This record gives sequence, structure tokens and C-alpha cells, in this order.
Amino acid sequence: MIKLTQSLDGVSINHSFTFSLNAEAKQAKESKTINGTFSFDGLTVQDGLDKAVRQAAIAWQHANRDDYKSFKDGQKLVIIVQAAGRKQVDNVAAAATEYSGADAEAQLNILMKVTGATTVEELETLLKTGVAVDVTDL
Repeated sequence: MIKLTQSLDGVSINHSFTFSLNAEAKQAKESKTINGTFSFDGLTVQDGLDKAVRQAAIAWQHANRDDYKSFKDGQKLVIIVQAAGRKQVDNVAAAATEYSGADAEAQLNILMKVTGATTVEELETLLKTGVAVDVTDL
């Protein structure tokens, strides 16, 4: 396990990027490529992750802005940093919607996919023990 207080002194990452003087220059494709070596000296793992999360939050906001009204104030989401620029999908809601319009065999397949069960018996055990969520009433 990595300690969040661990120093990143001596850690650097090479990253190439382009930049333009202004929006008009960018539109005209007038830019310069910079080959940067980013030094993390003086930062901790937590500092580095905070910077990454800030950028991921901005990417998430841009990707989900069209769906603004579907989110609730104070809503808690798990955002996968690697996919932060993609639209947020509520897997349970998506499964429930798919489930509600499916026939009995398709419903069984959906429940098995959602729970990870590989047999009907395993699915029944999961549902009886409460390890899996039954989406029937969602």
C-alpha cells in the first residue's frame, strides 16, 4: 500500500503537448509543441492525486453537462478516473430499465450478469443471502 504522505521528490514524467497564443491562433492551427519534463519534487502522493482528481472532475463535468438535470444536488457518484471524460452511467438504473422491459429468460440473464452468478443455483444463493441486489422492484 502506498502512503499518501510519501514524497515524490525525484519523480518526473515526460509529456508532450501543444499550446497556442490564443483561441484564434488555436483555431488557425498555429501552435507550438512543448516536450515537458514535469517534476514532482516537493509534492506528496496526495498532492499529485489531488491534481489528477481536479482534472478528472473537469473532464467529468464537460462529459456530463448535457445531463445536468438528471443529477441531484448532493448526489454521491463513483467516478472512474481513467474514464472521467465519459458520460456517467448508473449501472443499477440501466439494468433496472433493461430488466423492466425483458421477458422472464432475459430477466434471469440480466440478474446473472449484474450479480456475476454463473448458474441459476448460484444466483438463488446470492439473492437469498443478500450478497446480491435483486433489481425486481427498481
